[in-house]
Amino acid sequence: MARPRKSVALAAVVCAMALTACSSGLSGSSGSGDVAGPARPRSSPGPASTPPVPITYTMPDDVTVLVLPATGAETRWSQGLDAFAQAVGDASAHACAQVHRTALPDRPPPAYIRRAELPDLAFIRRHGFSAVLAPLPYSRGTPTGSASPAGQRCLRQGEDAARDLRRVYVETQTAWMRELAKVRTAPTVREAYRSFAPCLARHGITATDEAGLFALADRRLAADQADADLASAYATCMAPVEAARSPLRTRQRDHFVAAHRAQLQELQRTLPARIHRLEADLGVRLSFPGG
Repeated sequence: MARPRKSVALAAVVCAMALTACSSGLSGSSGSGDVAGPARPRSSPGPASTPPVPITYTMPDDVTVLVLPATGAETRWSQGLDAFAQAVGDASAHACAQVHRTALPDRPPPAYIRRAELPDLAFIRRHGFSAVLAPLPYSRGTPTGSASPAGQRCLRQGEDAARDLRRVYVETQTAWMRELAKVRTAPTVREAYRSFAPCLARHGITATDEAGLFALADRRLAADQADADLASAYATCMAPVEAARSPLRTRQRDHFVAAHRAQLQELQRTLPARIHRLEADLGVRLSFPGG
C-alpha cells in the first residue's frame, strides 16, 4: 500500500472545526461531518509509541449508531460507514482501471475519519491523532500525479459509486451533524470550554483552542514526529467538555430519532442490504476501528 501523503493531513486540519462535507476533501466524494484533528493516515502499526489499531468487521444490528453517533466511541461505527463509502469508490475505480489496463491519478486512501464534535478521547489517548487506513483487498500500487483519459474516467466512476452509496444515508447524517453543532453553544458547554486552554498550558502546550492544538499536532505528524503528549493532553483537557456535552447529545438523539422515525426505519431496511451487495460485488468489507 502506498505511503500516505502529507496533503491528506493538511486537508484534515482545514476541515477540523467545520461541519461541512469534509469527507469529500479526503475521499473524492460527497460526505458530511468534521474531522477531529490531524488525520494523516497510517496503517495499523503506527509510531513505535502507539499500539496497533485493531479492525473489526461485525456490523451493529441497529443502523442508528452508524449514522447518528452520540458519543466518541460510537463514532467508530460511523467512521466505518464513511470509510466503506470511500473504499467502494476506490475499489470501483481500481476494478475499472484493471479492465482498461490504465493507471489511476493520485488519490487519498480510504481512511477512518474522526469528527471534532464527537471526539473519541479514549481512542485518541491510546493511538494519537493519526487517522487509520481502512483495509483493502488489493494493493493500490504507486500513485501517479496524472492519468490517461481512461484513468480519469475510472476515477469518476469510483466517485459516482461512493456518491450513490452515500445518497442512502447522507441526508439523515448531515441533519444529525447540524444538530450536534448546536450543543457547542449550550451554557454548560461554553463554561466547560473555559478550562480548556489553561489545562493545555498546565501540560506545557501553548494553544488557545482545539484548532491551535490540531495545527501543532499536524506539524508533528507531517514531520513524522510522535504526538502522544499532545493526544494525552487533549484527552485530559477535553474530558470536562465531553462530560458537559454527553448528556445533551443523548437527549438530542432521542428527540432526533422520534422526529425522523420513518427515515431511520427506511435506512434499517435498505442500508444493510446495500452494504452486503457492494461487499459481494467489489470484494471490500465494512470495517471499523477498534479500541
